[in-house]
Amino acid sequence: MRFLENFSVRTANSLSENGINSIEQLLEKTEIDLLKIKCFGKKRMYEIVLFLSNHGFKLKGSVSPLSYWSSVNKLTSRKRYTSRDVEILSDRLKTGLPYKTIAKKHKISTARVQQIINSWFRRCEYFANSVIY
Repeated sequence: MRFLENFSVRTANSLSENGINSIEQLLEKTEIDLLKIKCFGKKRMYEIVLFLSNHGFKLKGSVSPLSYWSSVNKLTSRKRYTSRDVEILSDRLKTGLPYKTIAKKHKISTARVQQIINSWFRRCEYFANSVIY
């Protein structure tokens, strides 16, 4: 159960309720399998992908976790995001910095960091179309 301590309570509960109690069991799953879990959406998926990438793993059938970053490049070409927003996305997706640290670095509120990240997720083709690599 120590493995589940690395995740938020909701993510840990979703995983344990579906019989995923170890990293080995998680690595056997594909992103599609996880997204089929009730109440398992983009935030939980992102949390898992980030955890696995920080430990040198990826889900079965996944491309690199930085494939998320390629979606950022597509989405930022729509001129909706400022260069600061792109930096914030980069800090979160590439380095996994916590919201508080990013907010302090860019001298904005934690709520604004969350808004930028969440707006990217809403527009991200990866989650909107449930396309799995």
